[in-house]
Order: sequence, then structure tokens, then C-alpha cells
Amino acid sequence: VSNLFGLQACRLSEKDCVSLISALKSKPCYLRELDINKNDLKDAGVKELCGVLQSPQCKLQTLSLFCCGLSEISCSYLVSALKSNPSHMMVLKLGGNNLKESDVQQLMDLVKSPDYKLQNLLSGCRLSKSECEIVASALQSNPSYLTELDIDQIYGDRSFGDSGMKHLCEILESSICKLKKLRLKDCGLSKISCASLSSALKSNASSLTELDLRWNKLTESDNLIHGPFVFWRLFRLRNCGLTEISCASLDPALKSSLLKHLDLSQNSVKDAGVLHLCVSLEDPGCSLQSLSLHDCGLTESCCSPLSSALKGPTSSLKHLDLSYNDLQDSGVRQLSPGLGSPNCRLENLSLSCCQLTDQSCASLAAALSSAPSSLLQLDLSHNKLKDSGLKLLASWFKAPNCGLQMVKIKLRFILRLLYKDKVDLCFCIVPRCKFI
Repeated sequence: VSNLFGLQACRLSEKDCVSLISALKSKPCYLRELDINKNDLKDAGVKELCGVLQSPQCKLQTLSLFCCGLSEISCSYLVSALKSNPSHMMVLKLGGNNLKESDVQQLMDLVKSPDYKLQNLLSGCRLSKSECEIVASALQSNPSYLTELDIDQIYGDRSFGDSGMKHLCEILESSICKLKKLRLKDCGLSKISCASLSSALKSNASSLTELDLRWNKLTESDNLIHGPFVFWRLFRLRNCGLTEISCASLDPALKSSLLKHLDLSQNSVKDAGVLHLCVSLEDPGCSLQSLSLHDCGLTESCCSPLSSALKGPTSSLKHLDLSYNDLQDSGVRQLSPGLGSPNCRLENLSLSCCQLTDQSCASLAAALSSAPSSLLQLDLSHNKLKDSGLKLLASWFKAPNCGLQMVKIKLRFILRLLYKDKVDLCFCIVPRCKFI
């Protein structure tokens, strides 16, 4: 019996839950993770599910009920079931449901109890100011095992805002706070929150390793970058209204050797910002592995500095996303020397929608064939590629040093190539690569 049981978006109803629960009750001790997101279970379905949770044989550790039409009655069922068998549940995902303040209170009461070891709770839930106060109170209790907090307001009214952030900072300032991952996507935050967050983390900076502030209009703020932020492993700032000034401020964090993943997508970074980043990438102290610059207003001018960074003897970058930028063929030509360098460790490269033609295919094939390449995934979708360009890439696929596992290209090009050159392409492309 598998440890993971996934039934996401399977159109299950409360009636289907009866059959599901009957099956799970047969040998529930093997099941560790259950995902039934986006099914219309409603209260009756959850009541049936709680019959499994109450069983002393149940060892379920992760339960995902995102967008299942739950109400406060469902929440009461879940809390009651967990009180009967509290020791194993670690992750409970209830986002996208109509939970009330009283529901949040019941759930956070579980967090306060030493009998429960919930590490991830309220993922994707819309919290109001008063509900944030309840969360803050619970997380200041001792002990609290909560290490991950995900407050996603994408489907809500952004009522969290700077006032909610103020209460959250009370948690972060506490010496007993164990939060490692904090996600605040589209929560209506401003630069006021940045100042509060920076001040709070200075007192307890070592615990938080991941911060996600995507889709908040923060604008420029030095408080966002300096101080405690150099302790982070993952920093997501997608669509936060930032410019090249922020890239210069990121230098201390990039040189800290701890920051591994940086997402600046959909910000007005532009070529000047990439130039600042590349200076940091070439520093021996930088150990960044993933850099996302999707839709950042970049042109061919950023490609030469990036190439230089990839050629550096201490380069650690494995994932680079340059999609939806106007790089054109000249940009790929400048980037290619870095890709062909024996020092380049890149495993995943995205050049989707970069205004590329067959000339880029020639540049990539020549560069990547010149030395053993670590590249495993290449995204060239939504570009102006034709048969001749893809045949140039096919010649690279034949090379013994090509370890490519996935290529993203429009399917009609592949079908046309297969039709024109069946033997060659069936031999060298289809077994070696997965095309999407």
C-alpha cells in the first residue's frame, strides 16, 4: 500500500467519501499522506473522513483539503478527530475554504497544546487582522512546533495588509519562534511591512530560511534586503515593484554563501540590475543555485555579463530562467560561451518567448557540443523556430556528451521533423528526450 494517496480534482462528493473511507479503514496504518484537494466533499464528506483520523491505527501525517467546500462544521469535525489521535498529524492544508474566525481559534488551540506537532497549518487561508492576532498568540506559546506559515490572499480581499504584518512580527521577535518558512503572497503589504519585518528578524534572524513576498507592491526599500536577510536560503520577490536598485542592495545576501534561490521575476530589473547581480555571482562567496528573471525587461545586453558569470570557476548556478525577455538571437550568441564552458553547472535553462530564431539553435548547438554539458532541461517554447533550427539541435542530441532529459518545443515542429526524417529523429531524439 502506498504512503501517498492523491485524488486531487477527481470530482468526489460526500457520497464518494463513504467508499473511500471504507477502503482506508481496511489498512489505514500504511497511509502517511492524503491529498483530496478540489473535491466537493463538504461537511458530510469530512465527517466520514474524520472516522479514519479518529482511529488509533491511523498514522496520517499530511492531509490536504484545499477548496473542498468546507465550513465551520467541518472544522469542528477535524479538530475533534485530531484531539482523539493527535500524535502523528504534521501538515493540515485547509486553504480555499470558508473558514471563520472561530475555526482559526480552534485550529490554533491545537498548536498551543504540547500533544500536537503540527508544522504546517492554515496554508492558503485568508486571514483578517483579528485572526492574525489569534495566530500570533498561539505561536508565542511554548512549545510550538509550527515551522511553516503560508498566508495566501490571492483569492481574498487582501485584508491581511500592514496591520496583519505587525501582529505577525510579534511572532518573529519571540525567541521561541521556530518558523523557518514564511509565505505572504499577495497580502497587500507595502514598504511599511518591510521595515517591521526587518526589525523583527534582527532579534531572531537564524530561524527563518525562506521568505516569499510575491505579488506585494513593496517598491524600493533597503530594509527589505540588508541585515537579517543574509541568513535566508530562499527569497521570492516576484512582482513586487522592484527595480535595478534592489539588485545592487542584494549584494551582501548573495555573498553570504547561504542564499540558494532568488526569484526576481516580473520586476523592472532590466539589464542594469542583471549587471549588479552578475558582479555578486562571480564572487567566490556566492553559492546561488537558482535565479529567476522571468519577464524582467531584459535585452541582449544582459547576456554577456551572465555568460561571464557562468564561466567563473566558482559558479554554482544550476537553474536560470530568462523567459519572456527580448534577448533575441544576438543575446543567445553572447550567452553561449558561458553555456559551453566546462565550469558551467547549469542544469535547467528557460529561454521561452525570447524572440529567438534558428540562429539561436545554431549558437546553442555549437556551444553545448564543444564540452561535456550538465544541461538536463531546455525550454525553447514560444519562439520563432523552424525545421532547420531544430535539426541543428538534433545534431547536438546525438553527441555523447549530451545528457538532456527534457526539451520544451511546440509539438507541431516535432511532428513535422518526424515526418520528414523518421529514421534519424526516432533514433536520436525520442528515446533521449521528453518533448512537451
